[in-house]
Amino acid sequence: MGKLELLEPLARHYLPRGAADGEVRDLMAGISGYIYQYLGEQPPLPHPPEGVAFSPPRKEGRRMKPKVYIPQEPMRKNGDGRWVSKGLNLAATVEYGEMCIIWGPDTSVLARELLFAEAMKIAEQYDEENDYMVALGSPSLIAVLAWAVGRVGKRMRVLEWDRSLQRYYPTLAGQ
Repeated sequence: MGKLELLEPLARHYLPRGAADGEVRDLMAGISGYIYQYLGEQPPLPHPPEGVAFSPPRKEGRRMKPKVYIPQEPMRKNGDGRWVSKGLNLAATVEYGEMCIIWGPDTSVLARELLFAEAMKIAEQYDEENDYMVALGSPSLIAVLAWAVGRVGKRMRVLEWDRSLQRYYPTLAGQ
């Protein structure tokens, strides 16, 4: 059994019963990509799950596509106890950059040391001139990410949703 197959039970937990094998493989690749990203290594991924970007860290001196960081995608548990999306359409964020969901639905601030380390790693990669954050998910996780970006001396740019116009507008947090 290969290392990627070890993730199959986890992937099947987050997908509806009877999910196609391709969907399971895509989610397994995304999970492994997140692990590689955390370790700071280049993941040997076939394709991440659609709509989710697990990107390797930025290389110094190389201009890359801007990123839109989402601390945690809003999810809920269905009747089977599986996590499902609340159905928010995040497609409008693509106008501002590549969408990167940072933490999974069952992430808790109780694992403080790991969260702070992850947040600091992301804050170091955060490009205050090009990247944005969409404040979605647990308020505590949003605060941890904003704290980390401020801690490394950067300003946080936030995308704010305008309900009447159905689009995001960039704002600078703290001004």
